[in-house]
Amino acid sequence: SSLMDAAFQVFTGWRDGLHQRTWTRSGFDLDLSVDPERCSIAAGSRVRTGLGTGVVEGVEEETGKVWIDYEGGARGSWYVTPGQLADVTVLESPGQATARSAQSCASALGKVSRELFSELACSSRWNPVQDTALVSELNALCERRGILPSNVRPDTLEREVLPGAVMRYITLAKRELGRWTDQSEQDLRDVACAGCRLAVLKVVNDHIAKILPFIGNGFGHAPRPFSASTVLVSHHAASGPGSKPLDQAQQ
Repeated sequence: SSLMDAAFQVFTGWRDGLHQRTWTRSGFDLDLSVDPERCSIAAGSRVRTGLGTGVVEGVEEETGKVWIDYEGGARGSWYVTPGQLADVTVLESPGQATARSAQSCASALGKVSRELFSELACSSRWNPVQDTALVSELNALCERRGILPSNVRPDTLEREVLPGAVMRYITLAKRELGRWTDQSEQDLRDVACAGCRLAVLKVVNDHIAKILPFIGNGFGHAPRPFSASTVLVSHHAASGPGSKPLDQAQQ
């Protein structure tokens, strides 16, 4: 399906560590390349420009603009054009240990084909309790770290999200008779399986984020600011009338 095709593209980009998302000072999300072959300055480098000191988020492939998250000041990243790169001073390169860890986990996910992806990510394999546990734990990490869900790398997901998601799932499942199964718990422990499912949820979330402001206007309310990269929603939660993002649906 087109949903699964789009989700598989999201998954492979996340797995290979070639893209990440940034929140700009203009008030919108932007997907950037962090591919070393495309970045004139390595993503993660600490740099100094005429606007101050910050960390390189990545490069906009269409324009060649390098986006930088500056320390202090206005929230969100801003860019330097290719013609301004000569005025950028690199203060510190990204840590090699972090890069090795990410590459190791990406290698473990490399065997996920398009066919296997559909099998691991499909809604018949996942239930709303699993989705709730996974998304809630991911959002909790992002809130603590001040990062976007799309930028949580596979090794971080495996180490810092999935253990808590499993415990959260067990707790939630006990409240809903028949929800817990050993297979469901094992799927949450598996970084490949959880990563595939998150890719589907991200695509669904992006689609819903685009129409929420119009829904708000239709009811005579000012549209509530909503970022597809800050609130993930469950495919199950999104499929019914009156559905809400998971963090709101649980309230």
